[in-house]
Amino acid sequence: MVGASSEPQAAPARQAPAPQQPFAAPAPAPAPAKHHGFGSSGSNFQGTLSAATGFGKRSLAMLGGAVASFVCMFQPWVSLPFADKGLDYALQQAASGSSTAMIEQQLGGAFKAFINTSFDMPHVFSLSGSLRGIASAANTYITQMSSYADLPALQQAQSAVGSINLAANVLTIFFVLWIACLAALIAGVVLKFLKKNDVVLIAAFGATAAISLICVIASFVVNGQVESNLVSAFTSMGSSSTAGIIASIKPFIQPAFGAILTLIFSAAGLVCSFVLKED
Repeated sequence: MVGASSEPQAAPARQAPAPQQPFAAPAPAPAPAKHHGFGSSGSNFQGTLSAATGFGKRSLAMLGGAVASFVCMFQPWVSLPFADKGLDYALQQAASGSSTAMIEQQLGGAFKAFINTSFDMPHVFSLSGSLRGIASAANTYITQMSSYADLPALQQAQSAVGSINLAANVLTIFFVLWIACLAALIAGVVLKFLKKNDVVLIAAFGATAAISLICVIASFVVNGQVESNLVSAFTSMGSSSTAGIIASIKPFIQPAFGAILTLIFSAAGLVCSFVLKED
């Protein structure tokens, strides 16, 4: 044939079969997240809370301290742990018909409202009114007794009545300051949420810590004064056994757990406001 090659065509090269790929191993499952203890969980929780509220570590600590302080401010701040013993002794003396039976019976009636009780601040305000009533009744009794005899004990009793009136006025002022601290805490939290302003809240922490510290210190100071006055009064009246009983049932007044916890939380909130950072 014209144009045909005289050489035989070469056979096409035989292609080698492609090597078979082995089955691919499945991808390893992701390793479970490692837990790094309580600190990591607390950090995650703090991060979630910060993202939800828009507040950092410092603001959250301040708000927590404000809420805890607010709750503790409604707990008992002052307690009279041994008033029940004083009442028992007064009633026993009244029943025995001793020479001081009338005075001790009146004291027993006055202490009756205080048996095994602890006072929160609203009840402290009520206590100030009760103290004024006791002072008024005692003053009337002293006036009647002074018309019969001028005893040194009556002069001391008159001084004690003045101290009771002073204590009632101090408790009233203290209650007003307590109300002011409550209002400052509420206003500070509101401004913190709305305006991101923490000046009022810091001031509220300082005032609340100060007033609770005053309550703790004053409880011990007043306790010593009450014991000293009662022992002196009964000793001057010649009732040494009564004076011994009065000295043995101390303390009469002591701070309750509400004042101590308020001091702790408000002081902690104040410290956090200066030490912590938002991040």
